[in-house]
Amino acid sequence: MHFPRKEVVSPPFEIYISVMAKEQILNLDFDIRDDGVYLSVPRTSNDASTLSGIIKALEEKGVMNYDSVRIGDVIKRKRGAYERIGDIFKIYNKVKDQFIRVSVNPAEALITVYGTCQTQGVSITYDDIIYVLKKNKVVHGIDHEVIKNLLQGCMFDQAVVVASATLPRNGVDACIEEYVQVDASYKPKVFEGGKCNFKDLDTITQVHENDLLAVKIPASAGTNGTSVFGEPLPASPGQDLPLPGGENTVVSPEGTKLFAQQAGYLYRSEKGIAVGEVYVVNGNVDFSIGNLNYTGKVVIKKNINAGFEVKAGGDVFVSGEIEAARVISKEGSVRVEGGVFGKNTGSVTAARDVEATVVQDAEVFAEGIVRITKNAVNSQITATEGIECNTCIGGELKSYGSITVRMAGNTSLVKTRLTLCDREREKNLLKKKQLDELLRVLDIKIGQQEAGLKQMNKLLSAMGAGQANPKLIVQIKETLETYNAAKKKQEFLKQQLAKILPLTGRRMDFPGRIQIIGTCYPGTEIVILEHRVSIAEVFTKKTIFLENDEIKIV
Repeated sequence: MHFPRKEVVSPPFEIYISVMAKEQILNLDFDIRDDGVYLSVPRTSNDASTLSGIIKALEEKGVMNYDSVRIGDVIKRKRGAYERIGDIFKIYNKVKDQFIRVSVNPAEALITVYGTCQTQGVSITYDDIIYVLKKNKVVHGIDHEVIKNLLQGCMFDQAVVVASATLPRNGVDACIEEYVQVDASYKPKVFEGGKCNFKDLDTITQVHENDLLAVKIPASAGTNGTSVFGEPLPASPGQDLPLPGGENTVVSPEGTKLFAQQAGYLYRSEKGIAVGEVYVVNGNVDFSIGNLNYTGKVVIKKNINAGFEVKAGGDVFVSGEIEAARVISKEGSVRVEGGVFGKNTGSVTAARDVEATVVQDAEVFAEGIVRITKNAVNSQITATEGIECNTCIGGELKSYGSITVRMAGNTSLVKTRLTLCDREREKNLLKKKQLDELLRVLDIKIGQQEAGLKQMNKLLSAMGAGQANPKLIVQIKETLETYNAAKKKQEFLKQQLAKILPLTGRRMDFPGRIQIIGTCYPGTEIVILEHRVSIAEVFTKKTIFLENDEIKIV
């Protein structure tokens, strides 16, 4: 490609094409006129390869100010007529190369303009710098203000960063957000006023089936950067992190949520967050553990120390002893291998059975059966279905079903009571007692209201017709309303009492039995319903029951 020159009108070494001429490049006609450069593209031209070829030819010639967008538009239209593609071409003078040094890498481009250009009368322009960068394939991140400041400030003989890559932003690693507290905080419960209960510690985190435990925030891919050459700088994607699902947990189908597969307590296993079913205390229940309140089963490998409390929804198993502590199983049984030593404050309650080797100075209640394999000493033991006890010395065995005991009392004549009760009758007797008390209080109230009404009526009569005090009339009306409401309540309570009375009468027989399979000593009292018998002489292997309104021992 050749452009005829008419004259040089610029400072030394700066050349402009300013002559009317026609030139062909890749069979395309260029027409250089006074107002700019024109291009004619035949309708049969193949524009797929034409544009790149023209750009290459223009750059080889040193054209600094071609407009690739306009040239491309003309090639696409293929009108076959001349169309203006820009100003008259400005040609870079290669002599300037000796005064401009370019240092380029994908991250940045540096330009050094040597001060000798001034001594030799060479003017380095903004367009020169842009052309040199373009010739070195720098097309991205060019800082035009820096280039202008470099030239205007005569920042010679120093490398200046004139183009910078857009650095990639690496992806963020995946992270796990736990929605529940997995690890125990062991913080004491704080009350108003700042007082703390060091027995109530934050020990167990309980969950229900399908509770959300954790959510994974997925890793991000990151954002690619762009080098000064316009090429992509790949970002490093964030590292993935699997949801730490342990035993009895399930991951959602999309892999971002962790749920509890069943009810239980949370702990960390080797696999991650896990849900346990049986809560195990490997040591004592003491100040290091605090009181326990768990919906499932509880296993205590050692003792429950005095003053502490264990509540469980399921079974409770204690390998050691229960001291002066409180143990409750809301839906299960309690089994104690080492015995219960209540010191008159400890208690064991179970919705099903209670089994212990020894019970001493404690209260025990079971909706099912109480089994004591050795001794019950000075304890209050109650069971709905029955009691099986080896030796009972002092205290009371009370059952709504039956009692089987090997030895009752001892040679020291310690007062020991064996009691059989009708539970429904006891409930009705308690209800009768409550109704009697309500009626007693209500009768007093009604009597006071009647006396008040009589007094107010006397005052009203004394005032005479038309002289009544309005406040007195209002007071009488309000008192009368209260009185009538009390009378209605009284009638209702009497009706309830009438229903209860037939269920509280004396029973002549009772199906329960007391079995003495060993020895019963004097000092032992037998109670069946309201019937009582004190044992005066030692006997062995007897059955005790109520028949025809009489306690029989056979």
